[in-house]
Formats: sequence, C-alpha cells, structure tokens
Amino acid sequence: MADLEVPIVSDDIEISAALTEMMRARRPAVVIIRQTGPALFTSDQLLDELQQRRESPVPHRPLNVSLAELEPRTVRLNLASDTVGALLLGHSAAKRGIEAALTSSGAHYAVVGPGAGGLRIVTALDRFGDVLFQTPMMCVCKTDPTHIWRPSDLSDHGTCKVDDSAVDCS
Repeated sequence: MADLEVPIVSDDIEISAALTEMMRARRPAVVIIRQTGPALFTSDQLLDELQQRRESPVPHRPLNVSLAELEPRTVRLNLASDTVGALLLGHSAAKRGIEAALTSSGAHYAVVGPGAGGLRIVTALDRFGDVLFQTPMMCVCKTDPTHIWRPSDLSDHGTCKVDDSAVDCS
C-alpha cells in the first residue's frame, strides 16, 4: 500500500487550470470536495475529457468545463474513523485490512486525512498506485494555455494540434 498527498482545488476550477495545478504541484491528480465527499480526478481523465470535447460532433459543446460538471473515474473507499486512526498510528493490521478492502471492493483509493497542502490518500500499489506515482508530463500551447496535450498526442512534439503554435512540454 502506498500513500500520497493530493492537492485540493475548488470545484469550480476548469479542466485546464486543474491540469496546470497538477503540473505545478508535480502530482498526477487533484481532489475537489463535494457534499458526498472528496472526488479525485487524474491527469489522464482530464486530458481524455479535453480530447473528447475537442473531437465532439455536438455543436457549441463547452471545451473547458469545471470539475464540478464531471464525474470522476476513480472510486473512493469510505473508511471508518477508527480504521483511519489505527492506520495513522502505524498499525500493520489496519494497513493490511485497508489494502484488502481496496482490492476486494474495486476502489482506487481511500482518504486518510488532511495533509500539509491537500488530502492524504492511500491506494493499493497494484491497482492505482502506479498512476499516482507518475509525474504528469504535459505539453501546453504557448498561445492558448487551455490547449494541453500528452506528448504522445502530438505528432509533432513542438506544435499544438489546435492552432499550430509552439508548445512547452514539461
């Protein structure tokens, strides 16, 4: 099992701004807080959402919507407060129990508490940890910062697919 701190962003943040925050924080995900609890969005999901919206045949479909308008692909495991407390105290039985619950429930992650600048989450390495420990690599158009791409999405790694402007990949 692995844990990671993920930045919390406002639920009205737009997709491109959330991706920019991920690059700034060097984290491949952000969390928004909903009435139903935290919702985690990965860079892969947000980049896919932008791509689908760019390619949509629906006229006038908004491209850069807020995260509040999206449903996360990730599934959160809700933990009882005593389980979280045991985990934070380092009890190995709590760690094994959470890992087993993550695996058996199909959940991607569980929130275990606040961090210095976000939420601390845990995940089973074999299910979702690999995604969370990748530093996001994205290319941003120098003319329009809402044009954000994976390097692999660009046939010419130095050129934006929308307006042929130069891109900055980091």
